[in-house]
Amino acid sequence: MKLSLSTSALDSLIAAGMTDREVIKTVRSCGFTAVDYDMTWDNFNRPEETGRALKQSLAEFGVTANQAHAVGFDFANPANRDKVYTLRSCFRFCQEAGIPAIVVHPSAIPGNTREEFFEMNLTFFRSLIPFCEETGVGLLLENIGNPADPYFLPDGKDLLEMVNGVNHLLCTACWDIGHANHFSAVEHPQYDSIMALGDKLTAIHFHDNAGNFVDSTDHIRVDMHMAPFMSWVGGVNYDAVLTALIDVGYKGTFNMELSSVNRKQFAVPFIRNGKPVEKLAVPPAELWVKVYSAIYEIGKYMLQTYSVFEE
Repeated sequence: MKLSLSTSALDSLIAAGMTDREVIKTVRSCGFTAVDYDMTWDNFNRPEETGRALKQSLAEFGVTANQAHAVGFDFANPANRDKVYTLRSCFRFCQEAGIPAIVVHPSAIPGNTREEFFEMNLTFFRSLIPFCEETGVGLLLENIGNPADPYFLPDGKDLLEMVNGVNHLLCTACWDIGHANHFSAVEHPQYDSIMALGDKLTAIHFHDNAGNFVDSTDHIRVDMHMAPFMSWVGGVNYDAVLTALIDVGYKGTFNMELSSVNRKQFAVPFIRNGKPVEKLAVPPAELWVKVYSAIYEIGKYMLQTYSVFEE
């Protein structure tokens, strides 16, 4: 199994001007040979040009992009239905870049029932099949099971039902391990969910959080996108995940979708002499490389422990 990294891990550096070529070069310098490419609005607006440029950068540094993540969210919501066909740009980008599949999120409307949620999202995902057939790029459906919204994809059986409802060879599943832990770790064990997906599971998002940490009141439900072993409150059972991926015969990459060494989104502002102080707001690229080189070694250790690591 190859180690992969989502390029969203470099969001702060990308926002500061890092180019796609520099992104791929930086990721490769840490050891990773595969990426989950997190699409930007630039890709969305110039799919052919940016797709060809990314393909060239991937080849230059010996990196593969086994999957991408579509730009934008909430496309399935009927209020945004007129925007659905603009997703064609995402598929065109992946076609030009040589990326075989793209993750697209489901949507929810507060108060929708499970039946309404499934009907809305199946209508949306089926509308994307012509783009899949036109470009040859697969559609990856991702689990989200948040009772507050509500989404109704908390476990593998539910996600499999959604994939089977679309009913197309180019539609498969991306199991987000952090989401599963965040929302329903105890009620829906990772091992059972991964096994339920079977051969429909072709991609994963691996990250940790404190979703299974119970304090005096309730679960801490924050989608942390935390690297493995970074905190004692991380709730994902790594042994359960690796065992399930092996038992199910998973053929994809071990893709890490992390947010370490990025701009902090929720820090309380510090104002001095009427101006915000942000000297430590965005770590430099040199520090990012050191941290993610260590994360690569952690991932390598995890896969080697189960004898599935692939260079």
